[in-house]
Amino acid sequence: MVGIEVELRQLLSIGSTIAILILATSSLAGNIDVSLRAIPTPNLRGFTTLTIHVASDAGAVNGVDASFEGTLNQINPFLLPTIFQDHNSVLTAAGGYVIMDSQFLFYSDKVGSFDTAESGTFLRGALTNLAPFDKGAGFDLAQLVIRNETSLHYHLAIDDGSREPTMVTGIITPPDLSLRGTSNGGRYLSKAL
Repeated sequence: MVGIEVELRQLLSIGSTIAILILATSSLAGNIDVSLRAIPTPNLRGFTTLTIHVASDAGAVNGVDASFEGTLNQINPFLLPTIFQDHNSVLTAAGGYVIMDSQFLFYSDKVGSFDTAESGTFLRGALTNLAPFDKGAGFDLAQLVIRNETSLHYHLAIDDGSREPTMVTGIITPPDLSLRGTSNGGRYLSKAL
């Protein structure tokens, strides 16, 4: 089995931005970085907007099978889905704010997708053809708007052209948005910086 080490680094900066970095390292694959930025959601008291960023030093990330489960804020203007950015202009025209909606940060016609769905308790989808968005520094995968007092479970299978996808799974917990997880059954280390 591929040996994987996962290292968690949590950076707390002045103000309300929190950055969390998971570094998954394999002898057969490069480094997969999954980072989290968090800000209080403007105009939505009691919520935090998370941005999930994915990168690899082994090559461009081409696919991600992602599942986020927990209490998520969803805005569906005129019952239109907002799994992707496709209806953000309608959301804004209807008086909503994009920063308040949980969604994948792509237009659906720019990526391949399968089994995509959203609700007030999950956002999921298998996304492919992501390499054009990876300009060497990775890309923002999803925006998730969560209640401050609830946890969010995540499951990611990340394809960067290595022998097998890097699997990252865990939980983001409030109030400090500490993150716990594992990667491909490997050892899990947690360090505060």
